[in-house]
Amino acid sequence: MKFAPWLVLLMLPLCLAGCSSPAGRPSGAGGPTPPSVSPTPDPAAAPTSPQRLRATVESLTGTPRPRNARHVEVLDAVAADLGRRMSASGLACHDQPFEVKGRTYRNVVCTGGAAPAQGVWVVGAHYDVYGDLPGADDNASGVAGLVELAHRLGPRLATLPFSLELVAYTLEEPPFFRTADMGSARHARDLKRRGHPVLGMVCLEMIGFYSEANIQKVPVDALRFLLPRHANFIAAIADVPSAKLAERFAAIMNRAGALQALHLAVPSAVEGVDFSDHLNYWNEGFQAFMITDTAFFRNAAYHKAGDTTETLDYDKMAAVIDGLERFLLQ
Repeated sequence: MKFAPWLVLLMLPLCLAGCSSPAGRPSGAGGPTPPSVSPTPDPAAAPTSPQRLRATVESLTGTPRPRNARHVEVLDAVAADLGRRMSASGLACHDQPFEVKGRTYRNVVCTGGAAPAQGVWVVGAHYDVYGDLPGADDNASGVAGLVELAHRLGPRLATLPFSLELVAYTLEEPPFFRTADMGSARHARDLKRRGHPVLGMVCLEMIGFYSEANIQKVPVDALRFLLPRHANFIAAIADVPSAKLAERFAAIMNRAGALQALHLAVPSAVEGVDFSDHLNYWNEGFQAFMITDTAFFRNAAYHKAGDTTETLDYDKMAAVIDGLERFLLQ
């Protein structure tokens, strides 16, 4: 994920009337380090949602070499594993290969539900990593959420009133960010070419880092009153045409009460609000929003070696996917 340091300065005045939060601060431990557990080879076999989420993050961060564009063989192995995991939930998975500078990269596209003519929901997350880093929050957390959503929705595929596409993207990180070679750009263009009605796209981008401590940052202290000081919330960020989607997701989260949610909507022309894969769906005219823990505005390990499995809160990640599941099914 990429994030402009001054983004909140620009976006918060615009969203002052549109940010939502529950009446009180949620109870709970915030972001404590979860206890160490042994890796689980197959998340689908783990008995609880947090364990499945952690198992997927451990698998992604434990590759022999970093999952970046220089190591195509690692990306291919990750893509194959993600396809197997989501296929086990009943979705039909296939690769979307494309060539960049003489090398072949691939998205993993998993589908199910009604015919695309009934409308398509896309949920996506990028599985590549910045540099030679473990990338637990950025973005193994989002990919783990994608796999967990497949596990949740698999038994419901026959009754879904819409077509579902769960997509694991490659080449989100620099030097490909904001280029036509991003995996999400390839998928969004193909989605536009197919011509089916698109109900919306949800981007899972860093959903794992939380803390009850007052570590949430904003660029200017005078704006502190617009955000909680604690870092124990999830944000839904949209452009103006997609604002209602983000608002509805936040409302569903806040009704559940497990994790506070805020929704922010700003014009897409504001640089920084589109710093992940959802930007490519906006470019094709689709409604989309990003679910995020706000990256380095709270997580000091962003794009650093300290972005590891032990720093994530898997119970709160599970709460995010609970909310996303309800959002899609309502």
